[in-house]
Amino acid sequence: MRSKEDQYIVMSIRMNSRLIFSLLFTLLLGSPGMLRAQKMPMDYFDEGQALFERGKYEEALTSYMHIVTHNPRNVSFGDALFESAKCHYELGNYDSAIALARKFFFMDTLESHRCFSKKYFSCSLMSSVFLKKHMLDTSLFYLGLADSVHTFISCVWNCQLYSPAEVIQRIHISIGYARVFIERSQMELAFRELIQYIFDEEAQKTSLVEELRKLLAVKSDVKLRFDDALAAHYKEKLHDSSDYYHLYMNFEGAKIELPKAEGVDQPDLARIRNSSFYKMIGAL
Repeated sequence: MRSKEDQYIVMSIRMNSRLIFSLLFTLLLGSPGMLRAQKMPMDYFDEGQALFERGKYEEALTSYMHIVTHNPRNVSFGDALFESAKCHYELGNYDSAIALARKFFFMDTLESHRCFSKKYFSCSLMSSVFLKKHMLDTSLFYLGLADSVHTFISCVWNCQLYSPAEVIQRIHISIGYARVFIERSQMELAFRELIQYIFDEEAQKTSLVEELRKLLAVKSDVKLRFDDALAAHYKEKLHDSSDYYHLYMNFEGAKIELPKAEGVDQPDLARIRNSSFYKMIGAL
């Protein structure tokens, strides 16, 4: 049996606890701005995206790394990790970029499709870093890994190997291969990588023509040799079953897919001669 003094103490504690709770609850309800002021992980991520778009890579990195450091279980953790690697790359912190990109590549995730898309870009980023460090074999390894991941995504999820977005990524991979081959003085291999997509409509959205211009600048009479190859190609006799293959022409040891004329399985000479590639070799 409690004494009256003990009962009074217990009652006072309960009353004070209720009073404190009521005051806190009233304070929160009366000040919704206090609740809104607390930044969530996605707020930091969105902030990082906006800063990155404006070229403020240091500030963007701070926002992304807040998630990486303090919210490793949040759904945005993987994205923040990858974006942090991109920031380090832009800032020239190549070792940090490689470390974070590699960590992201080997990270497990349930968001398979979106994750694999970024795994492709993380491999491409690592290849670019190792190219800058002149570690050519390692650069080629990660480029091959990016190539494999891209093909896997296209076949298994998208089933759209020839959609515009997939073709652009394929062209970027070829440009990556060509840059490594040029550094290794394998100019013919670089040429074959670049020339195969030259008449694709999506090539105009990439640096493909400029990469070829730099590669061909040391050669002479490129346009003359291309015109000769095109004329010889048109003289070939077509068979009923070979029309499709007539859209592919050999030039300087490489196979080029020629643009198809409307409604027939024949190359479109007008598109060829109006292409940025044809104008470029004419200006060499």
